[in-house]
Amino acid sequence: MIREDNSLRIRFAAGEEDKVLTSIFKEYRLALAGQTEEHVVLTGADGLILGGAMLSQWDSADFDLENTVFHIEVFGIAGHVSAMGFGSLLLEGLLSRPWEYCRRVYGAPNQESAPVDSFVVTTVSRGYAREFYKSCGFQECQISALPEYYHDQCADCAARQSCDPAPMIYYAK
Repeated sequence: MIREDNSLRIRFAAGEEDKVLTSIFKEYRLALAGQTEEHVVLTGADGLILGGAMLSQWDSADFDLENTVFHIEVFGIAGHVSAMGFGSLLLEGLLSRPWEYCRRVYGAPNQESAPVDSFVVTTVSRGYAREFYKSCGFQECQISALPEYYHDQCADCAARQSCDPAPMIYYAK
């Protein structure tokens, strides 16, 4: 939940919503990052999907960090409502309690994400989104701060030059 009046809501996506999410992510040259039900959607009072994202959780033992690591796999807002603040609302909701919006946990088979006191959230931002992430509290970082799985994610991409990817990290306060 992100507004007291319930006009905007973050919830897990349902199977039949894959077409809407696919359409939103396609605007950013992205795709679904897993099963539809592993993604979250931001909905308006009318129930229409305004945006979506997917988080994964990684075992902190794999890092030089003492924090639980969440990673934003994909993130996007529908084009007809972009630049209206919905991206910030969705991201702030995810950053406030990432364990509530995460169904994919790596390094701990058959476990669900649970509340944690200390965490970081990472992502790989395209150049045009870098300032958006910074405005929400992210900082640029070294690729080594991300789960190793993502270290080469952009290596073979033909659009790498125009995309200008940047690893980003958010430290929970």
